[in-house]
Amino acid sequence: MPSNKSPAHKGRATNGGAPKAGSRTWVAIAAVAAGLSLAAEFLISKHDSFEIGNSFAFYGWMAALSCLIVVAGAVALRSLLSAPEDLYDR
Repeated sequence: MPSNKSPAHKGRATNGGAPKAGSRTWVAIAAVAAGLSLAAEFLISKHDSFEIGNSFAFYGWMAALSCLIVVAGAVALRSLLSAPEDLYDR
Protein backbone atom coordinates (compact mmCIF):
# COMPACT_ATOMS: atom_id res chain seq x y z
CA MET A 1 0.00 0.00 0.00
CA PRO A 2 1.61 3.30 -1.02
CA SER A 3 1.98 6.03 1.55
CA ASN A 4 0.22 9.36 1.24
CA LYS A 5 3.45 11.34 1.52
CA SER A 6 5.50 12.01 -1.54
CA PRO A 7 9.24 11.31 -1.40
CA ALA A 8 9.94 15.03 -1.78
CA HIS A 9 8.59 15.71 1.72
CA LYS A 10 10.32 12.82 3.39
CA GLY A 11 12.26 13.99 6.44
CA ARG A 12 11.19 17.65 6.16
CA ALA A 13 8.61 19.64 8.06
CA THR A 14 5.64 20.58 5.91
CA ASN A 15 4.81 23.73 7.88
CA GLY A 16 7.63 25.79 6.42
CA GLY A 17 10.01 25.05 9.29
CA ALA A 18 7.96 27.01 11.83
CA PRO A 19 8.08 25.67 15.39
CA LYS A 20 5.11 23.70 16.61
CA ALA A 21 2.56 25.38 18.88
CA GLY A 22 3.51 23.01 21.71
CA SER A 23 7.14 24.10 21.69
CA ARG A 24 6.10 27.75 21.83
CA THR A 25 3.97 26.92 24.85
CA TRP A 26 6.94 25.37 26.65
CA VAL A 27 9.13 28.35 25.81
CA ALA A 28 6.45 30.69 27.19
CA ILE A 29 6.16 28.62 30.38
CA ALA A 30 9.96 28.63 30.81
CA ALA A 31 10.09 32.39 30.26
CA VAL A 32 7.37 33.04 32.84
CA ALA A 33 9.08 30.72 35.34
CA ALA A 34 12.44 32.44 34.80
CA GLY A 35 10.83 35.86 35.20
CA LEU A 36 9.09 34.87 38.42
CA SER A 37 12.27 33.33 39.77
CA LEU A 38 14.26 36.45 38.94
CA ALA A 39 11.63 38.68 40.53
CA ALA A 40 11.59 36.54 43.67
CA GLU A 41 15.39 36.74 43.84
CA PHE A 42 15.22 40.52 44.24
CA LEU A 43 11.97 40.85 46.22
CA ILE A 44 12.40 38.18 48.90
CA SER A 45 15.10 38.67 51.50
CA LYS A 46 17.03 35.52 52.34
CA HIS A 47 18.28 34.64 55.81
CA ASP A 48 20.29 31.45 55.35
CA SER A 49 22.55 29.84 57.92
CA PHE A 50 25.42 29.70 55.44
CA GLU A 51 26.73 32.60 53.37
CA ILE A 52 26.65 30.65 50.10
CA GLY A 53 22.87 30.36 50.45
CA ASN A 54 22.61 34.14 50.16
CA SER A 55 24.41 34.26 46.80
CA PHE A 56 22.52 35.14 43.61
CA ALA A 57 20.44 32.24 42.21
CA PHE A 58 22.06 29.73 44.57
CA TYR A 59 19.08 27.38 44.64
CA GLY A 60 18.77 27.36 40.85
CA TRP A 61 22.44 26.56 40.32
CA MET A 62 22.35 23.95 43.07
CA ALA A 63 19.34 22.25 41.44
CA ALA A 64 21.03 22.23 38.02
CA LEU A 65 24.26 20.84 39.50
CA SER A 66 22.33 18.17 41.40
CA CYS A 67 20.53 17.16 38.20
CA LEU A 68 23.82 16.83 36.33
CA ILE A 69 25.28 14.70 39.13
CA VAL A 70 22.25 12.39 39.11
CA VAL A 71 22.43 11.97 35.31
CA ALA A 72 26.18 11.29 35.42
CA GLY A 73 25.63 8.72 38.18
CA ALA A 74 22.88 7.04 36.17
CA VAL A 75 25.15 6.78 33.12
CA ALA A 76 27.91 5.28 35.27
CA LEU A 77 25.51 2.78 36.86
CA ARG A 78 24.17 1.78 33.45
CA SER A 79 27.64 0.94 32.22
CA LEU A 80 28.34 -1.08 35.38
CA LEU A 81 25.03 -2.96 35.57
CA SER A 82 24.09 -3.53 31.93
CA ALA A 83 24.42 -6.98 30.43
CA PRO A 84 26.30 -7.56 27.19
CA GLU A 85 24.21 -6.96 24.07
CA ASP A 86 24.63 -10.52 22.79
CA LEU A 87 23.98 -12.22 26.15
CA TYR A 88 21.15 -14.48 24.91
CA ASP A 89 22.70 -15.15 21.49
CA ARG A 90 25.55 -17.19 22.93
